[in-house]
Amino acid sequence: MDFTKFDARGKAETGKAFPILHPETLLPLVEDGKTAMFIVRGNAAPSVQEAQQRALAEALKSAEESDDTPTFTFEAMHQKTIKAAMLLLVGFENVELNGVPVTMDNAEQFLNLVFPRVVKDEENGGRLKIANKTFPMQVVERSNELDELLGNV
Repeated sequence: MDFTKFDARGKAETGKAFPILHPETLLPLVEDGKTAMFIVRGNAAPSVQEAQQRALAEALKSAEESDDTPTFTFEAMHQKTIKAAMLLLVGFENVELNGVPVTMDNAEQFLNLVFPRVVKDEENGGRLKIANKTFPMQVVERSNELDELLGNV
């Protein structure tokens, strides 16, 4: 019996293309009949697990060496989401910045284009919530979605 059909980790490593959504309307971004796409790895991918382990070790080392009090700003949260998304990205299709295709070399610039829009959630006692889906948030969500798909190999 060939068990390669159960290789969810290998499939997670290969990744999958997902449409990039408009941060506010959540509709796929399409121009000239071409959909802008992220290619995202799943969390189970060995390279993702290795990169996350390295990132955690670096963060712990940095925290030990620093006397600074951690800051919990929206900017800090946004930058952490970008770092997490970078570990999951494989590439892009039909995405440009100033006429130049987005690659992994300029991916952080692309991911930083949209900032989280924070609003009061009146239905939840006026607590703050993020009202849009930034590009790095979409990458993380798509990776989780890929994990769910691969869980049913």
